[in-house]
Amino acid sequence: MMSTPGTVSVVIPTYNRAEVLGKSIDSALAQTYENVEVVVVDDASMDKTERLVGEYGGDILYHCFEENQGANAARNKGIELAEGAFVAFLDADDYWRPEKLERQMQAFENAPDYCGLVHTAIEIQNFDGETIDKVPTTSPDDPKRRLLLGDYVGTFSSVVVKSRVFDTIKPLKRELPSWQDWEFYLRVADKYDFRAVDDHLTVKRSGKDDQISKNLEPLLETTYPFFESKIRRDAAAYGAMFKRRALARLRMEVGDAALVNRDTKTARRYFLSGLAAYPFESKLVAYFLLSLFGMNAYDAALKARRMVTT
Repeated sequence: MMSTPGTVSVVIPTYNRAEVLGKSIDSALAQTYENVEVVVVDDASMDKTERLVGEYGGDILYHCFEENQGANAARNKGIELAEGAFVAFLDADDYWRPEKLERQMQAFENAPDYCGLVHTAIEIQNFDGETIDKVPTTSPDDPKRRLLLGDYVGTFSSVVVKSRVFDTIKPLKRELPSWQDWEFYLRVADKYDFRAVDDHLTVKRSGKDDQISKNLEPLLETTYPFFESKIRRDAAAYGAMFKRRALARLRMEVGDAALVNRDTKTARRYFLSGLAAYPFESKLVAYFLLSLFGMNAYDAALKARRMVTT
């Protein structure tokens, strides 16, 4: 892909998000880092997305699919259209603090050349603007090893990636219905180092009924088998006990997703399977105990956590 030195191409995939897309675009255009281009890829929206983007005039590069193809297909198209030496993803539901890109570009300047990705800590808000969680981040010495224990990087919206990364790894996977970001980070970590900006400069908005995180069946039927196979294969390089722990952590994530969907029976099944693989994971034990007491206990634990972190 061609690239303009110093430019960050902001790729915003969107589908029927006209009511929130403007805030995302505005946050990209308001960055204190000035060398930015914004690429909106419309995944065949049926709302007023095209009209909204048109109001920005020449400040936005806009591409619209004729048929819906999925978020990763839209991201791949955005990567293809991007002209910057860096690509930043921004989901249409999310937005950035003004200094986000500037801080990440500073991190790249201070990192070795083999650093391919910089991410930030994440604040989670509902669509009324209320903070419901703050997720810290870290810079482990071995990003791949840490990623095998779970997606510590988080949403696509938090990352800036060197454009040349996309010349050396395959495109984003279109067939995964969820955890697309985690799968991408695992592949990038095979070849590149990561760095983190430990400030909550990315705001992820949560709560819409059609968000993929609330769709359990595709996770169980497609995403989980894919990750089970990948983790069994990749984690083996770190030893048998590490592989067992990685599988336990994966099953804990599936169980947590089941609890989000109010399915305690499925949650307990995956928690138990995780404990069978590695019974020493304290967070997994806590999740399993919460599931035994039902959704009221789970909701109370979430509320207590949010009071501590916000």
